Amino acid sequence: MKNHKTVTLKSLFLSVFKSKACNVTQACEAAKITRTTFYDWKKADPAFTQACDDIEYSLIDFAESNLLKNIQAGKEGAVIFFLCNRAPDRWRNVQRVEGYHRVETSDLDAARQLRLAKFLDGIDPGQPLLAAQTATPSSQRAEPSPKPQQAGA
Repeated sequence: MKNHKTVTLKSLFLSVFKSKACNVTQACEAAKITRTTFYDWKKADPAFTQACDDIEYSLIDFAESNLLKNIQAGKEGAVIFFLCNRAPDRWRNVQRVEGYHRVETSDLDAARQLRLAKFLDGIDPGQPLLAAQTATPSSQRAEPSPKPQQAGA
């Protein structure tokens, strides 16, 4: 039979775990147990593990319902978040970084300098470097395609 003190501590932990939004460290501190004790309980007691999982699923349900309320209220950030996660083939959260960086080639051996020169020969200075990495030599290059529309644009 389970120790009454352990049952009481587990019950206290579960209550605090819920109130602390499933933060294990904060719940352990409030229940005055160690994280090791918590993980030992989870390993040894399937009912305790299930109770923790139920609390975590409840928090996820709460967050999802609030996300839905924000979508219904027309909050653009919530709409974009939802679409990026539910329709990633059509919506991506992409950040584009462009810039220039000086590269010293004097430290490269001759073979690497030659490979770099061949690579750079196919780059159009007006094109971003990422697009140029897969570009064909300028004599074979077709007209640039239109820029894709970004999420939220």
